[in-house]
Amino acid sequence: MSAASDDFERQALLELRALLDTDPARRAAGIEAIADPALRVRVAALLAQATGGTTAAQGGEADSDPIGPGHRLGPYRVLERIGRGGMGEVFRAKRCDGAFEREVALKCIWGGLAPLAERFQRERELLAQLQHPGIARLYDGGVAGDGRPWFAMELVRGAPITEWCDAREAALEQRAELLSQVCAAVDAAHRALIVHRDLKPANVLVDEDGRVKLLDFGIAKQLQPDAGEQAPTLAMTPAWAAPEQRDGRPITTATDVYQLGRLLRALLIGVPAATDIGGPRVAAAYRALRRRDPQAALRLAAARATTPARLQARLRGDLDCIAARVCAEEPAQRYRS
Repeated sequence: MSAASDDFERQALLELRALLDTDPARRAAGIEAIADPALRVRVAALLAQATGGTTAAQGGEADSDPIGPGHRLGPYRVLERIGRGGMGEVFRAKRCDGAFEREVALKCIWGGLAPLAERFQRERELLAQLQHPGIARLYDGGVAGDGRPWFAMELVRGAPITEWCDAREAALEQRAELLSQVCAAVDAAHRALIVHRDLKPANVLVDEDGRVKLLDFGIAKQLQPDAGEQAPTLAMTPAWAAPEQRDGRPITTATDVYQLGRLLRALLIGVPAATDIGGPRVAAAYRALRRRDPQAALRLAAARATTPARLQARLRGDLDCIAARVCAEEPAQRYRS
């Protein structure tokens, strides 16, 4: 693949990730807003693949061998699809060669994204370096008959951390404990010189035992020892991206620190879209929400097993200062780890 085509594909993936994070009713308008006709066609094809529509590959060719229940990859048989992402699909699968029984999450690249197999293989290599109880484990990997790479990893039965907490009306103390588990997992990745770059609730699950599992190193970056700051990338989830990601500036471990801060804000005062008014201070953001939408503020407090007044009081002081520092616009102003 040439540098130009690689840049084109990366831009298409960036547009796709933004559309997947958008209300489905607004996706058609989002595609029409893409100025480059060729890019618009490519993004539309990728979106169709990601949402179950026509599976058009690059250049208009259909995926001749879609994966579904009963399909076999290596020693695994696919049971059902459980997720879609920017590069491919994730399936629940079961080992079927008789060696031993195990259900796994099996990730496979789409046929239309075969030119990006190198990035997919890099994700597998990064996962192989990570051994931590808070990170979903890599079990196996291989290449399908049509050349598409796949890998099998720990199947995590759980829910995104924010949904898990809200469903159980988790108090701030429990939310902080879960976030500390996330921090330990991210720290383990950083010690292996890996920056995740896509920390968001969908990639941080809480399992049936109440333990955090970090997923999806699809856009993770391997840092080079003594290389300092790393080159930027177009791949990101815009709503959760750090300022340096959005601005095309170099990436460091401070990028993950910022996203951990966004996750902290979501656990404290809700997802970003609901409470971004009020600047970096969580106390000010929640106070603004109470004025703007008292019922929403009441529901948010109830999901934290408290009242609006008590939640407002708890958000002042240390929590407010910590959230502000980790979400600082400039990487140098954030905590170093």
